[in-house]
Amino acid sequence: MLRESLSHRAFRALVTLWRAERISVVFDRLPGPRPGRPSLAPEVEVVEERFEVRISCDVPGATRDNLLVCWDEPINGICVRVARDSADVVSPDWYVELPLPPMVDGAKSKCILDGESVRIRAPLNDTPACTGLPLFTMAPEYAPFAFT
Repeated sequence: MLRESLSHRAFRALVTLWRAERISVVFDRLPGPRPGRPSLAPEVEVVEERFEVRISCDVPGATRDNLLVCWDEPINGICVRVARDSADVVSPDWYVELPLPPMVDGAKSKCILDGESVRIRAPLNDTPACTGLPLFTMAPEYAPFAFT
C-alpha cells in the first residue's frame, strides 16, 4: 500500500533511511591511524553542492562499533577511521583525512553508515570565516549628513 502511493525514487530513499545507521561525529583533534596497524585509504568522493558538501566512501568491515568520524575545527578537516579488530594483518584498518573548504560548517555535519558505505553531509556557511573586515570611515566634513 505504501509502496504504491510513493514514487519509486521516494520509496528507495525511505528504505535507505530505514536500514542505515546514524553515526555521531566527534568534535576533536584528528586521531591519526592506530599505531602499529597498517591502514588503507578508501576511495572517497567529495561533492560540493550549493548548500552542502557530501562525502561518501566505501569501507568494507565498517560497523557502528568500529567506525570513528571526527571533525577538527582548527584545521577544518574531517577524518574517517575504521579500526578492524582482526588480529591478522590481512585486514588492515581504513583511514582517511580530508581537508575541506573554510565555508564548511562541520559542527552541523551528519554521518550515516549504510552497509559498508559511509556518507557525510556538512552544510555550507553563508560566508567563509574571516579574521576581520576592513571598515571605512568618513571624516565629518566630507559626510553627506550632519553629525551631532
